[in-house]
Amino acid sequence: MDVSTLNLDLAPAPCVVLERARNHPERIRFRVRRGEAWHDVSWGRFADELRACTRWLIDHGLVPGQVAAVYAASSVEWAVAALAIQAAGGVLVPVYPASTAEQAGYVLEHADARVVFVAGREQRARLGELRARLLALGAVVAMDTREPAADAVSWAEVLAAGAADRATPALVDQRLAAVDLDAPGFMLYTSGTSGPPKGVPLTHRNVGVNARDWLVNNSPGIEDGDRDLLWLPFSHIFGFGELCLGNTLGLSL
Repeated sequence: MDVSTLNLDLAPAPCVVLERARNHPERIRFRVRRGEAWHDVSWGRFADELRACTRWLIDHGLVPGQVAAVYAASSVEWAVAALAIQAAGGVLVPVYPASTAEQAGYVLEHADARVVFVAGREQRARLGELRARLLALGAVVAMDTREPAADAVSWAEVLAAGAADRATPALVDQRLAAVDLDAPGFMLYTSGTSGPPKGVPLTHRNVGVNARDWLVNNSPGIEDGDRDLLWLPFSHIFGFGELCLGNTLGLSL
């Protein structure tokens, strides 16, 4: 692939999705297997949900520099929530879905998470055990339900913020434009060799430079029209990196 045809200017990861959607809204970004059928998610839908989630975060008080976490298995909703956190100027903390209540609790408490996006019955139950100790936590969003719940915001409620974004899109546009490439975009927790997990901040620039180098070095093995098969969880930096590289390349995942 000739990467000179791509826009390799450094930008926060959500910007790439929105640019791709403006140019090719009907093309397929994700193909998701549910039961016996495949369901397609277009770039346009991906971008619309990203903006809606960003607007919901802004309306519910997430300010630049604050932490929001995603505690769930990989899904389209995971990708939307993660990129929306960054678009709102927040710091994304991924939590491995296999984390026990104690492990997840340590990360969320240490990171001072203000919002947690969760999916999966086990993950929701573990998070329920932790609510009393997570003093900074303002909201829990259940991404796998569209029904109202007493202890969580439904995904449908988050997506409903898309109506406000369509009415006044400048709010999301201005927040995204204000994201500093040298500000932390991630806080990744790694166990290291001893003690509790260590929080490792990565800036938007750090991740962007790594991605650009990967594209330049591996472009001879990439062809236009390739399809991406994701085998790493989004909560792993390489899994998230593959998601973002696919956004840049316009791949169907």
